[in-house]
Amino acid sequence: MTTTNTWRSRTTVRATPEQVIDTLTDPDACARWSPIPFSLDTSDGARLRPGTTTRVSGRLLGVHVRFNLDTLVADPGRLHLHARGPIDILVDYALKPIRAGCALDALVSIHPPTSRLGRLLARATGLLLATGALDHAVNRIAHEAELEADTSASPAGAPEPPRPRQAQARPRT
Repeated sequence: MTTTNTWRSRTTVRATPEQVIDTLTDPDACARWSPIPFSLDTSDGARLRPGTTTRVSGRLLGVHVRFNLDTLVADPGRLHLHARGPIDILVDYALKPIRAGCALDALVSIHPPTSRLGRLLARATGLLLATGALDHAVNRIAHEAELEADTSASPAGAPEPPRPRQAQARPRT
């Protein structure tokens, strides 16, 4: 029996949960922080909204892959996505307000595929996540949200220089 593999990363963001969810649901921002490079197959630029499906594609191990990205929940407390394609990926970003802004907890699960190609792609994606791609993505999400928060809070519109950060990665079994 094969089990679902799950990875987690956490950080603190100096922005409100609303500002972070704006970063998480903006397709242009998503393309900048996603741990797996992709492009939208539709170019309407609409934000990810609950109940919508967005087609995305990219390359993994030199193979062109397409996914249907279902947005299950998108509110200031959570973004929950389900990517269906050659591999099945569940992504859950939980946001909790704290004094310094908000805590961001990212959880990515890959369900065991049945096809040979799916197993290979799942293994490669798992290696990327296990070697820091999720931590890097969480840090980029925080950076984007903080720049937006600093720009909207600054009367002159000039953002503060970013501060160094370290996501706290924890593989989950």
